Amino acid sequence: MAQNPKPRKGDIAICGIGCLGLITKEGEKEVTYADGNKGRAYVGIHLTDKVCKIGDPWSSRNPRVLCNVEDIEFVVLDNKHQKKELEHIAYFERSRYGRFD
Repeated sequence: MAQNPKPRKGDIAICGIGCLGLITKEGEKEVTYADGNKGRAYVGIHLTDKVCKIGDPWSSRNPRVLCNVEDIEFVVLDNKHQKKELEHIAYFERSRYGRFD
């Protein structure tokens, strides 16, 4: 199994419940969860509408990094193509590593 690189700003990653996100800040930040608990996690925005709206806040304590936006060699023309490409990346990652808990 490949090693997960250290998360950094601009990474596209999957959180523990399988949601795709874009990390928008360097390093871990303090977050407050819905149940009121606080912790440190990488933060960004949701890239799919699996559990909330695209663009809503996303966080992960141990994100599985797929790639960095600077490494993507395609141009997204519209939301339909973007969603399909991101779902393809997520499917590939799940088939390679299984579910992330």
